[in-house]
Amino acid sequence: MIFVYGLLTVCLSDGLPGEFLLSSRWRDLMGRYSPLTNPALLTESDYITLRGAFAPVMQGAFKLWEFGVTMPVTTGQTAGISIIGENDGEIQSARFDPGTERLVTGGSSSSNNNTFTMLSYAINPWRTLSLGANLNIAYQSNFGDPLCGLGLDIGGSYRFKEHPLLGEHVAGLSTINLIAPTMGRSLFDFDSDAAYSRSLRVSWLGYFWEQRLESGLDIDLKDLWANKNEFNSLDNAIKTAKKIEWGAAWRMGAWLKQTLGAYFQLGFDKRFIEYWGLAGGAKVPLTETGPKVTMLYQYNLKTEGDLASTHTFYLIMELGKKKRDEEAPKIIERFISERKVEKKEKQKQQPDLSGLKDIEGLEIEEHEKYVTITAQELAIHFASGSAELPPEGIKVLKRIADFLKTYPDHPVRIEGHTDSDPIVGKLKSVYPDNTALSRARARRVMKYFIETENLPTELFDAAGFGDSVPIAPNTTKEGKRKNRRVVITIMK
Repeated sequence: MIFVYGLLTVCLSDGLPGEFLLSSRWRDLMGRYSPLTNPALLTESDYITLRGAFAPVMQGAFKLWEFGVTMPVTTGQTAGISIIGENDGEIQSARFDPGTERLVTGGSSSSNNNTFTMLSYAINPWRTLSLGANLNIAYQSNFGDPLCGLGLDIGGSYRFKEHPLLGEHVAGLSTINLIAPTMGRSLFDFDSDAAYSRSLRVSWLGYFWEQRLESGLDIDLKDLWANKNEFNSLDNAIKTAKKIEWGAAWRMGAWLKQTLGAYFQLGFDKRFIEYWGLAGGAKVPLTETGPKVTMLYQYNLKTEGDLASTHTFYLIMELGKKKRDEEAPKIIERFISERKVEKKEKQKQQPDLSGLKDIEGLEIEEHEKYVTITAQELAIHFASGSAELPPEGIKVLKRIADFLKTYPDHPVRIEGHTDSDPIVGKLKSVYPDNTALSRARARRVMKYFIETENLPTELFDAAGFGDSVPIAPNTTKEGKRKNRRVVITIMK
């Protein structure tokens, strides 16, 4: 057991305590959900989300785990609590037996268990920029001599505008232990030199092909701003040199029918490839169009040898109603305020909508700050379960594009909406729910404006709300017909 503990120390701690917090290897698939990766990423959660990861490492010699809950407070604010732990097992005491002249185990044992609690908050103050912070509480049993401390982290992320071909991308910059917990005899013992490891992390998440493909990359600069005195231990009896290290974790995943998924992972460090891994699992919907439960298993192996293998079990559960759908009516006003363009008085013009008012199935509403064009089924009649534009619908979009060309440089938001009839049969492999179908329709309309009509890409934004924002009861055929619509909002 002493040998295992020594091996653990080599693998997880090159100089400072808390190295298990810096490793992306054992919790790689938790990255997009966890504030440990970046607290600002909490705003990416649409549901109340429970998550857990458990990893027995080195054939179970010690265990790593993470549990947490994320709760959207409003569309732009999210809070969470997380606990990350490391259990190193027990070390038996030893004594010298004069009779055998050998060391034998004693009757007592001790252990070194770490827990790291994070209270997290994130806010979306401007467009797709998010900022977040973690208040950290660290505890270490330290073989019967407990240590604890307080710390703080910050992070930021930015979601780039979705491109019809290049997909969606989120980039982030965050710290791990910016204010590192100084592990003293109490939370407020700030005189200790035993500070936790620090890291600066750059993250990227990418989603492609209706989120059937995803990829992620985390790059860490470890011990970037640590003091050299912090690398001393055992009251300076052992001294190690301060050194800045780096590591990177990359993954690529694919989902079949939005139900079965598989991932390939690679880790990099100064030796080039540090580890490789495989993972797979399933998503199980809790409701027809709502939250899901995701279960994953991951295996990876350090290139040094078989003892360094890691098995991780993940469980991610979404609960409740989608927060963005609950507040969908507010999104248009937010879109208008965020995309407002300051114009000189002589550049102002009023939209001339006369050319659209004679089209059957179009409803036009003029507001002080924007215009909405609602295309009902009579105007754009998508086939059931399809996002392909019918010939009659293309003629209507051509007329709308002609109007947009006479009213240039005004941001345009396109929304897709459906009735409440669920997606069934083989169609679920293409569109797992109504939200996915409505999003695909909105993107198809946007693609027509950009690629066929050559309108500027940067002016457009698309979203799908499924059946979450009805304008009529879904209990009648007429009500369902009204709810199947595309809404085009043009900012004045």
